[in-house]
Amino acid sequence: MADQPTALEVYGGKSVVASKLARTLVAKLGPDSAPEDWIMAKAQVKEVTTFASELRVAFRESFLERLKTGGDIDVGDGKRWYAGKVKKTTRIVSADEFFEALFTHLGGDIDSLKRCISTGQKTFKQSEVKEVAPKVHAACFETEQVYEIKDGKPVAKKEPRLTR
Repeated sequence: MADQPTALEVYGGKSVVASKLARTLVAKLGPDSAPEDWIMAKAQVKEVTTFASELRVAFRESFLERLKTGGDIDVGDGKRWYAGKVKKTTRIVSADEFFEALFTHLGGDIDSLKRCISTGQKTFKQSEVKEVAPKVHAACFETEQVYEIKDGKPVAKKEPRLTR
């Protein structure tokens, strides 16, 4: 374990250099700056943003692995970070194939189709699709258990109640 590099060694140097360069370029910009300076600064900010995204993903993966293998981390005040299992459902067919299968299964019933359409970020309400067309849902979606970084207080175990 001692021969493994620390997170600061892996990510620190690159992040410090990238952020310093971006700050220096942006700080020098003014209304009279040359277009090339703006182009260079824009490219550098994009580079830092890309690095930050990669760092976030790498950190999340490493942290999740740490929580899975090393257990919960107590953060005080009775709270903790832990690797929690969640169900993740993904569509395994194209949107066109799914819509066609759902429309066919519903026999063109527009009202039932409207129940399944979401106005949010996701196109369809999975629970509604599962309710009105369970066979279509089973053929077009896949559900798996995955781990996510969770935080919160452990759920207190309740003592069983005696019943008569």
